[in-house]
Amino acid sequence: ERDIDSSLRIFLSSNGFNEQYSNSLLNKEEINIGNRKTNCVMLSNPLSAEMEFLRDSLFCGLMKAVRFNESRQEKLFKLFEIGAVHFSNDFTKTKTIESFKLGLVWYGEEFDNWNNKDIIDFYYAKGEVSHLLQSTGIDNITFKEDSSSEGFDILCNIYLGKNHLGYIGVPNKKNKSQFAIKGSLLFSELNIDSMRKSINEKNSKI
Repeated sequence: ERDIDSSLRIFLSSNGFNEQYSNSLLNKEEINIGNRKTNCVMLSNPLSAEMEFLRDSLFCGLMKAVRFNESRQEKLFKLFEIGAVHFSNDFTKTKTIESFKLGLVWYGEEFDNWNNKDIIDFYYAKGEVSHLLQSTGIDNITFKEDSSSEGFDILCNIYLGKNHLGYIGVPNKKNKSQFAIKGSLLFSELNIDSMRKSINEKNSKI
């Protein structure tokens, strides 16, 4: 069932992304950061206030990784993380729902490689997301701008038909400042479960 994870890792590693592993527990401030309007899961007996909530996004962990790399004078890098997130739901036995996400980060602006003239911007990142999805067999996706998003200067939701696959955006200054990040970056989060659903629906039609 997790074969898609291996495919994603191979594709991303071969395209210059480095894998990141972050803590799945967040504090009260962190759980409220980013483009998230979800029902978060609070632990009944947390070890500390810093590990009070189960993460509902990979955003915070990847932003901490960006801060770490930026503080070490890294000028250009791409990161990814694959992991579980959780949401509260009163209609399940455990009162929670687990979902698997893929988080992506692009940091910096211009490649310093003399034979690469690309600039990392919103269109470059959208192109990489499209290429990634195509590598799994997902074609004909659409990007729909979300003008009501909080925490992002630009944000687009990603769809295949009516199936919402995730989003891509440019975190705003306030969002970055909460992690003491100064440089330019883009962030995308894709729902691996939705991706698998799209792949299965496509295969069932063949």
